[in-house]
Amino acid sequence: MSQINHQQQEELASLARHAQLAREQSDWAKACVLYQQALHIEEKRADLWHHLGLCLVGLGQNAKAILACQRALSLQPALWQSHILIAQSQAAQGEPAAALTSYQQVLAQDVHNPS
Repeated sequence: MSQINHQQQEELASLARHAQLAREQSDWAKACVLYQQALHIEEKRADLWHHLGLCLVGLGQNAKAILACQRALSLQPALWQSHILIAQSQAAQGEPAAALTSYQQVLAQDVHNPS
């Protein structure tokens, strides 16, 4: 995790809370903006990248969602939820073979022993 000061930590926490509330209300555009602002402060948070991916799916932006989830996985390879979201996005884009491969990656993981 990069070094962020106390004020940035507070701002990050506030942005993440507001983004979550927007996401829970299916306000995908607002949530995307808030997650992007949070990631501007701390770009190495896999959870924020994953949640950005969820919101992008909500907006129908599957290609961007895949990129966000791939970034999440580059930071936290055991984040199986991102594999699932990638697979769903690939299927929505008409890429069943790619979706199958993504689902298989999830099944190959030992979720009880994440690395």
